[in-house]
Amino acid sequence: MKKQVRKRFLRLGVVAAFLLLAFPAQALADSFSFTGEAFGSRAKVASVVSSGPSALAAIACSAQGGVVSSNTAAGINVSLVGSTGTISDKVSTAQNGASRSTSAESTVQSVSLLGSAPNRLITADAVTAAGSTTWNGSSFSFTNTSSFLNLIVAGRSITGYVGPNTRITLARIGYVVLNEQSQLIAGINARQTINAIHVVVTQTNVLGLAVGTDIIVGHVITGLAGPLVARVGGWAYGTFAAVDVNGSSAVLSGPSFSAAAPCTSGTATNTAASIDLRGIGSTGTISDTATTTLTSSSSTVQTASRVQNVTLLRGFIKATVLDVGALASRDGVNTTFADSGSISGLVVYGRPISVTGSATINVIGVGKLFVHRVVRPANMIEVRGLELLVNQPNVFGLAVGTSVRVAVASGSIL
Repeated sequence: MKKQVRKRFLRLGVVAAFLLLAFPAQALADSFSFTGEAFGSRAKVASVVSSGPSALAAIACSAQGGVVSSNTAAGINVSLVGSTGTISDKVSTAQNGASRSTSAESTVQSVSLLGSAPNRLITADAVTAAGSTTWNGSSFSFTNTSSFLNLIVAGRSITGYVGPNTRITLARIGYVVLNEQSQLIAGINARQTINAIHVVVTQTNVLGLAVGTDIIVGHVITGLAGPLVARVGGWAYGTFAAVDVNGSSAVLSGPSFSAAAPCTSGTATNTAASIDLRGIGSTGTISDTATTTLTSSSSTVQTASRVQNVTLLRGFIKATVLDVGALASRDGVNTTFADSGSISGLVVYGRPISVTGSATINVIGVGKLFVHRVVRPANMIEVRGLELLVNQPNVFGLAVGTSVRVAVASGSIL
């Protein structure tokens, strides 16, 4: 069931009216930038992020319709908090004449939260958060919906439509908000946030969760912002895996715990204790950051990724710490791109390897391992701490055409 929330732009008063008069509808629409994000889960325990946004899909600072960002993950398991199955996230933009819209959707399977399996306090076969923000040439509107399949909260089956901001008390723990929604219109900016499930721990409890623990499952943000100051972009993420067969690419594990550069000055971060690339390898702590700095005379994007305790191919490839960084900057005249990074504790087939800068290593019976690979498409830079390309049949069961990346940072300026 879909619920629409509509707010008139002119209700914002004198400032909004002035902006509408100052900018014709098409010129105003052309000044918009599309912004949106979706992720499957996030957990903060006592204000410390123990599991950052999972399978994050994001679009920022884009002035184009028809752009799509998507991401997937096999599942997340966080001690004391709970687990999920497959996560699928998507953000897209659309434009038609003076009309502009940003849409986002997050679907999370097999949600199981709070307590010990099989006696979890909150469970659902599937949870979906979805919404859009639209400018029709004269006003903003929002659509938003969250759906739940076989949702059970504290032994109570929740069926039918769940209204916005439905709050349920969790005895001796705190509370959960279902279909949590908020909308904001300010000047020529509109934004909405939807969380399908939002758990807040407010009491000392037998589960061992600290007061202040905050858990979100199924999250989307959609927005339109104007005017577009600078077209900047960039992100950092911990891991990625895909397979390319006959020119067709299939994602095995989407960019993990990524941080996308904000459209305006600011910093985004994401962290995780570990990730399991099932059948491929695993990592320890992942930490990603993306910073945008805009001034009257310059635009800069800096991104960085650090991944620790990397293990690939059943331990035949290991690295203790991977650090990469990317920078894209424009001062009004010149555009600069730069990379940075280091690797420690690299071991391939039991042989320690010291690398400064970039290197390519032949992995017998598998393919090639690139260290600190720098890719330079037009107007951007991407730095990959490790990239494994499988080009031959192997004993690890990885298909020819498989690509695995660990610690990636990128930046772009148009």
